[in-house]
Amino acid sequence: MNMDFERLQRWMLDVIRHPGGAGEGVAAAAPLHGFEQLALEELILPSHSLSAVQRLDIYADMYRQRLFDTLAKDFPALCHCLGRDGFDGLMIEFVSAHPPHSHSLLHLSDPLLDWLEREAAWVPERELVLELAKLEQALLHCFHAPRVPTQNVSSLEDIPAGDLLEICFEPVPSARVFAFEYEVDPFLQAVTEAWEPEPARKAPNYLLVHRVQYQVWRRPLADSAGRLLMELFAGRNLGQALEACLQACGESPEELLGQTRTWFQEWTEYGLFQSISTQDT
Repeated sequence: MNMDFERLQRWMLDVIRHPGGAGEGVAAAAPLHGFEQLALEELILPSHSLSAVQRLDIYADMYRQRLFDTLAKDFPALCHCLGRDGFDGLMIEFVSAHPPHSHSLLHLSDPLLDWLEREAAWVPERELVLELAKLEQALLHCFHAPRVPTQNVSSLEDIPAGDLLEICFEPVPSARVFAFEYEVDPFLQAVTEAWEPEPARKAPNYLLVHRVQYQVWRRPLADSAGRLLMELFAGRNLGQALEACLQACGESPEELLGQTRTWFQEWTEYGLFQSISTQDT
């Protein structure tokens, strides 16, 4: 029988990645590729000990396990929180909804956070699960984000006083700042160091994720520093960011301005900004 090899490959891929296993995959994939008139044994020969479906099941099991192992490695804290069985069960649902379409698994988890927020209302401890996924996904994106030149923002004295509050700061692609409701960073650290973590406490906190060279850093921030940086990352100019920070954090303008100088020195060392510009409010 003459066979289009590419069509056979695409049929086999659809079979092995079917969420119901190879048996259901065979039935579902046949009409998609024009094989509904053929017996399975005309496409895949049985061996002396395994049927054609059993041979396909080996590949299907290996395919799913490879995906789950990759996701567990990228999301160790989420996996620990749910337990491996619970994590794999969740990933079965996710991969069924978002099967990979590339030879690389680099972007396999890109839709995970959106999917959890929209589709996974049944997940236990959902708020904590979402925050763990958000942090661990940010670490992946941070590591793989493009490198860009950074801007020294430690000294703003050269900018005319009238323009100072109008400055906007553009963050580098690898830097992100989060306002979390749970202490997810200590939980992740314990899992990373193979400790048994304490249950993540609900305690609002700010966390900066950024990269220096090829190393990803997680840095807890004071409330005022975290709020200011979030406002700047959101595109607010310095005056708007300081005003929002004063209203939210309750510090005096003198205290906040005194700390801001130190923060900008640190943020320059971290390489958080790629450019500054002035805009009209």
